[in-house]
Amino acid sequence: MNFYRYVALFSILIISEVFQTTFFSRLGLPGSTPDLVIVVVAVWALIKGPAVGAVAGFIAGFLIDVVPPGNHLMGISSISLGIIGYLIGLVAVGQGRSFFRPLIISSVW
Repeated sequence: MNFYRYVALFSILIISEVFQTTFFSRLGLPGSTPDLVIVVVAVWALIKGPAVGAVAGFIAGFLIDVVPPGNHLMGISSISLGIIGYLIGLVAVGQGRSFFRPLIISSVW
């Protein structure tokens, strides 16, 4: 993956983090709010594989840890999203392109 794709990944993660903390947290949905950052990490992992999924998850988790409403231990989100990105990337490797696989993976997470 070249430099411009990493810049695109980082900018998409920042935009999704901003939307998650400002817009989606204010929605009055019953239960919980949608987690846009996990969706972005899952998409990048499905498209690019386990290595990029782990990097995307780690960067996204670091952004979640740094954003002001974060009131938990530093690094917990980075580790968990990195592992999630890696595992979803492993599911995507070695199999043919399918329409149903991303739907099943996103519904499980």
